Order: sequence, then C-alpha cells, then structure tokens
Amino acid sequence: MSKKQKEILEIIKTFIKENGYSPTIREICRIANIKSTASVHAHIKKLKAEGHITSGVDMPRSIALTKKAKSVKFVVNAIALMCTEDKEYILLQENKNKHTNESIFELPSGVVKESENVYEYLRCKLKANGFEVTKIFGENKCNELSYEEQIFTVFKPFCVSQNYNDNNLIISNTILCEVDSANYCNKGHLKWICTDDLRAMLVDHHENISAHNIAALKLFCNL
Repeated sequence: MSKKQKEILEIIKTFIKENGYSPTIREICRIANIKSTASVHAHIKKLKAEGHITSGVDMPRSIALTKKAKSVKFVVNAIALMCTEDKEYILLQENKNKHTNESIFELPSGVVKESENVYEYLRCKLKANGFEVTKIFGENKCNELSYEEQIFTVFKPFCVSQNYNDNNLIISNTILCEVDSANYCNKGHLKWICTDDLRAMLVDHHENISAHNIAALKLFCNL
C-alpha cells in the first residue's frame, strides 16, 4: 500500500467514525488536497482490490470498511495499589450502567500513542488525577534498545489481553504499581476499594466489573 493510499484509507476511516457515513470522492479530494478525482478513483480501486474497502457501482457514499481495515489500539491499564494500616486497596474507576444505573468498576486506563513511553504515560495518567506512583513492578526489567535509528522499549506488564471491539483490535497491557498513600481519598469517579471487597465482588457480583478487566483482576486476586 502506497503512502497516499494509506492516507486515503485513514481519511475514510476517520470520516465514517465522525459522521456515521462514508465520504464522497470529492470530499476525499478536498481532505487529501488532491485536485484530480480520477486519481482518487484509482486509489479507491487499489484499496478495493487489496480488500481494505468495498463500494457500490455509481452509488454515492457507498464506501464501506471491510474487516481487514481494522485499527489497533494499545491500552494501558493500571492496577494501582495502596497500603494503609493492615489493609490493601486498589484504585478503580466507577461508571454507571446506562440501562440499570448500577455501578460498573474498571481499572484506570488510557490509549498510548506510538511516541509515548508506557511507564511515563502511566505516571502522568495517575498524577493528573492526584496520585504519585512510587513503584512500578517489573520496571527494573525494562530496557530501551536502539536499532537503525529506532528506539524499542522492552517492558514486562503484569498481564496482556486482546479483544475485538467495533472492528478494532484492542491490546490491553495491565501494569501493577503502588501509589503514595498520602493521597488516600475518593476523587470523583476514582474510588479506593479494599482488595478483600474486590475479591468478594469478583466471586459474587462480577457483573459489576468491566468485562475488559475481569481476567486481569482475577489473576491479581488469585481466583
């Protein structure tokens, strides 16, 4: 796939995501700054031949993405721990189920960009919510390697999982860390949950935990 074809494919994906329907050839010309509609038609034909998109014959806004044209999201989840007195707490984000209004708990998370260091992203994400990371388990085994002017970060997460969501491949890396106990308080949707209560929730009320995090939390709780 040429650089221009990649650009056009990204334009189509972004346009559909933002508008709910596909762009016309002239709209692609405008966004890609291409004067010739014939050139765009040629790129579209190539993308169809390679199986990235489909489209109807002489039908406006008929371009559709195929399953081959999926995106990959690299997600970092934090199992952030804090010990106070004789108890251990884990930081969870509380959301409400739209239909039942029941609480759904999930790990603090975010999508990492290609240029970001995983551990630095984790620190910044938690610090933005008022929590100082004091230890990241496995960070001492992290290495940065240089090869042909590229930097490769080798890190060891607590666990890795993958799933498909709306034709996107999501790679979730769960990292175990400790945060400063001086910040022990409930901040907005972020709640401190005792790990004993979390264990009971996983056994008796797992429907109140995000499906994306159940496997990692069960592994953490030795269930």
